[in-house]
Amino acid sequence: MKVFLAIYENGSLSRAAEELNITQPSVSYSLSRLRELLNDPLFTRTRDGMIPTFAADQFYQVFHESICKIERNYSVGLI
Repeated sequence: MKVFLAIYENGSLSRAAEELNITQPSVSYSLSRLRELLNDPLFTRTRDGMIPTFAADQFYQVFHESICKIERNYSVGLI
């Protein structure tokens, strides 16, 4: 989910990799796995960057809220 969110928010695989401190091939691999698991391309590559699909827009809301809840619970010691 963190890779998906980084791509969505940065519009770029390389910027997502930089933000997450991982390699760009690792981001590409993670995106490939997500595309397969979610049965959607999630992003379309354009000259202006990665454009989210309709499904990606829907997943973003759920993934973002989930990560925020996990991080909030972790910070207060519930996890």
